[in-house]
Amino acid sequence: NNTLNYRVSFTNLTSNATGAHIHGPATRTQNAGVLIGFSGVPGATSGTFSGSAALSAQNLFYLLNGLTYVNIHSANHGGGEIRGQVEPAY
Repeated sequence: NNTLNYRVSFTNLTSNATGAHIHGPATRTQNAGVLIGFSGVPGATSGTFSGSAALSAQNLFYLLNGLTYVNIHSANHGGGEIRGQVEPAY
């Protein structure tokens, strides 16, 4: 369907998280702009957040084809401290 349900856990940031997003389209070696913003990201060096977001047909295509990544931003690393490529599970 057109709803993404997500649950993200992170640990060991060098400073508190300031935000998190799904970026794309991008391969593992590329950077890209924000496609989907996450809410409820704890302002801490570790934590878990979850929620749901509506997906456009284009964003769904990117997700299903491994062309997106999650980026968690922190106070020390405003451009993103940790990154994980989203891989579809079939």
